[in-house]
Amino acid sequence: HASSGQSFIHDPRASNRTKTSSLIRMRFSRLNGEQVTVKQTFELANKSEQKQQYRKVSSEIEIKSANKEAESMNRKCGDDNVVPIMMGVTKALLQHVIFCHQEESNWILGDSRSIKEKFDAIFASTKYAKALESIRKTQQETKTELKEIHERVNRLRTNRDHAKQQRENLQNYQQRSEEGKRQ
Repeated sequence: HASSGQSFIHDPRASNRTKTSSLIRMRFSRLNGEQVTVKQTFELANKSEQKQQYRKVSSEIEIKSANKEAESMNRKCGDDNVVPIMMGVTKALLQHVIFCHQEESNWILGDSRSIKEKFDAIFASTKYAKALESIRKTQQETKTELKEIHERVNRLRTNRDHAKQQRENLQNYQQRSEEGKRQ
């Protein structure tokens, strides 16, 4: 995008027009053989002597399948999220690597903090760290549950053994009692 119209080549103030329109068209092939064309139309209009308004006018995604059937989708918003999915890359990779603006192409030579932020965005390390934390938490909960289950099983086993011993004692007592009655 043209940073809210700041870097429009044909500034409407310079050409004495009330507005300037732009069309961005991108075509790419998906792994399944579909041809995807994304078109976005933007407009930069003079609102006053000093103020300009930048807006997205329209957005269209056209998908041609391998058998040449075309399907169009008009969207006001959302293709900023759909296009990276269709291309099979993350939004951060698309923004910082594939479609990196010429003025921002030296970000890799910047300070370590900004480089780390970009790499974290590109490789989704925050999501990865959260996923690892979630896995560790689940493992810990599972270990705790398993320990409680083992303790319960041991208590039940002890109770079973004690009940078995009591039954044997009762049978022995009843046998002795019957033998005592016979004598």
